[in-house]
Amino acid sequence: MSNRIRTEVAASLKMTNRCSIGTLVRLWAIGTAAALSACGGGNGSGSRGDAGAVVNENPAGSWIGSFGIDGLREIELLIDRSGYFVGSVSASGAAADDTRLVEGFAIVDGNNFSAFGNAFATGSAAFPSGERVAALTIAFGELRSSMTLTAVFSAGGEQAKASTSFVRSSGLVPSLAALSGIYTLYPANPIGSTATVAIDSAGVATYNTSDGCVGNGSFSVPTTSVNIYRWALTGTQCPGRPTRTYSGLARIDASPSGGNDNRLTMYGSSGAEQAFSFVGTKP
Repeated sequence: MSNRIRTEVAASLKMTNRCSIGTLVRLWAIGTAAALSACGGGNGSGSRGDAGAVVNENPAGSWIGSFGIDGLREIELLIDRSGYFVGSVSASGAAADDTRLVEGFAIVDGNNFSAFGNAFATGSAAFPSGERVAALTIAFGELRSSMTLTAVFSAGGEQAKASTSFVRSSGLVPSLAALSGIYTLYPANPIGSTATVAIDSAGVATYNTSDGCVGNGSFSVPTTSVNIYRWALTGTQCPGRPTRTYSGLARIDASPSGGNDNRLTMYGSSGAEQAFSFVGTKP
């Protein structure tokens, strides 16, 4: 789907948030008019015209910063040019297992940033509401010169402010050639389980874990203007779990252990069912 259609769909979200994330993704395939009708939108006032046009900040790229009152939690967001975003929030302490994954659609109006979507409890600790998957809203957001992004995240009875900065690796030119390779889980899992993602030069990908999960899919480059990749994997043979198709965003950057463009970070979900994340490095 073109960026124009994605932008129009995102604009309609200012009028309504009645569509789920999964519904919006499916509706993108049939075009803007159908999406607006199905979601109850499409009656906005339209463009303000050249004379009164507002120049929107561009949030596309990677953002990393602090999360919460004490700033001890880290948040990372990947945002593509359509406004679709995914990301993670680290645990609140060494003894806590309250990691979160977030996914949704952002709305940018000038330098104002807001969004809605889903938040997933990926650790053992559920949200205060008892939910494992909770509705996410992001409000009071502000973008400054496309270099800093602050906003208040609310989901499942949790609320916290995030203060993030644009990641310089977002300026790398993405390509399937640079992405190709075999990535191994990093840092290594302390209980010894392993996972790999192998990507060839055409973007064809295979995901394998030591407990027998296999995923097959692909990566693509939506635009060369920002270091963001799209991906989709269908996971099979996972013990105790049904076959599901996951999709999301990814980026590559330098591994903390050394090298260039050799760390792959992936976040996504299978809709409102289950989150997916992977961070790995290649030689």
